Amino acid sequence: MTQRANGEGSLSKTSTGKWKASVSYRDGSGKLRRKSQTSQTKSQAMDFIRNESHLRDNGGLVTQTTESVAGFLDYWLKNVVETELAPKTLADYTLIVNKHIKPRIGRKHLTKLTPEDIQMMLSGMRREGVGDRTRVKAYAVLSSAMSKAVMFRRIPLNICAAVQRPKSEPEPISPFTVDEVKRLIESADTVDLRAIITIAVHTGMRQGELFGLEWSHIDNKNMLIDVKQQLVNANGKLQLTSTKSSSGRRKIKFNETVKRILVELKADHMRRGLLDSPIVFCSSSGTHQLASNFRKRYWLPLFQETGIPHRGFHHLRHSYATLQLSNGVPINIVSKVLGHKDAAFTLRTYIHVLDNMQDQAAETILKALQ
Repeated sequence: MTQRANGEGSLSKTSTGKWKASVSYRDGSGKLRRKSQTSQTKSQAMDFIRNESHLRDNGGLVTQTTESVAGFLDYWLKNVVETELAPKTLADYTLIVNKHIKPRIGRKHLTKLTPEDIQMMLSGMRREGVGDRTRVKAYAVLSSAMSKAVMFRRIPLNICAAVQRPKSEPEPISPFTVDEVKRLIESADTVDLRAIITIAVHTGMRQGELFGLEWSHIDNKNMLIDVKQQLVNANGKLQLTSTKSSSGRRKIKFNETVKRILVELKADHMRRGLLDSPIVFCSSSGTHQLASNFRKRYWLPLFQETGIPHRGFHHLRHSYATLQLSNGVPINIVSKVLGHKDAAFTLRTYIHVLDNMQDQAAETILKALQ
């Protein structure tokens, strides 16, 4: 016998003694459908009706689907990430999805994915030696996708919220010393290499911003660089994109040292027949250059020659920030030049520099009050 339960759901007892509960709803096309579940007890069946009726009445009833986690992730990458985010972000997310998420939980039904499944994925990654930063990225990518699944009514809630976010220690910052910077510049065997190191450490620009820099972006009269684009490598394809954020679009004042090296670089381009290229740091043929080629051909040999402990190119940017802060430049100015979203982010990144300035601060106030 079928009973009518509160919330317009139906409840009936099966021949095996279990309870079958159903709730009606209309799908996206307006067609009337029913969602059902068989429970061990009447109380559990009533809970199902109450929960599903609440979701339906508040616009959140989940449509029945056999879609897998992998299927939804593919849909999300193509219809959300590809259309709304930068090409480099799409490439990064696709790598995380295909390499780490799909092999572990891709075959699971989307509606049956549990917090335990996600925890097992993260634990398995750790046992296999996957780094903490990659585990954090995998969690973040999956959580972002599941948030959209909730929005699209594929699932009732984002179960990633029930799993503790993996912890990751921030990448250690090891800026170059003043002596090391001087040695790198002096040992650079090409004008291009000497110029890119000089401008990076004098402006704090990112490598992608430097590789995307064009001569038309440089105002020699007012000594300004207009940072408006960056070169990114998305799945092996070089693309010019806008800067990482609105704060990334900025104008940087440069000094006489940068002005001189730009003049020298322009003369070198003339000598090499590259004046037709709009690109400041171009390849020998005048085109954009791969960061991987730059690293292999120029950056790594520089450390072999000088004996300086190797760090990535990004540490020139850290060197700029550290030198500016340690010499008393206000953190909001440094943050603006770096293109950070706010000074709080700069403070968190370089707090160690400010901690080391406490002695200097104590001496400053002493002199001011004497």
